[in-house]
Amino acid sequence: MSENRRITKSDILSGISQSSWVYIPALDGELEIKPLTDHQLSKVESVKGKGINLSANPSSLDELKKLRAEGATADEIKAKADNMMSMDINVVDTLQAAFEADTLACKYGLVELWSDNDLEKLPVGAISQIAQEIYKLSGVEGGRDALTRFREQL
Repeated sequence: MSENRRITKSDILSGISQSSWVYIPALDGELEIKPLTDHQLSKVESVKGKGINLSANPSSLDELKKLRAEGATADEIKAKADNMMSMDINVVDTLQAAFEADTLACKYGLVELWSDNDLEKLPVGAISQIAQEIYKLSGVEGGRDALTRFREQL
């Protein structure tokens, strides 16, 4: 049985402040970044969701429960659920939201203080590359990759 490691508030906060130098191809140089906190990541994720609306009929859950009670297979339930939900995607809003989320991640994750005006002056691709590195350092690379694949399919 492994022994639990005791940590203090100081241990946690010093871990959050750990920084890393990363190479950014669009800048042909390195920048110092730090991981996002849970609170910061939550704000970034809330911006990312703009432009996507998911809706379902309130009675849909009851219908699915009824199907399950009647012995429907998982595939039958999934097929019915897929038909009960609708997703409305505004491509322009979704792309803008993804850029705004990356910009916010840069503001939170760059060690040096950068203003909106500073970030607007960066060359094409730099914000996305910096944000990718911040997401990796924060341990959320998978979610970001999924969004990138989605955008590439549009």
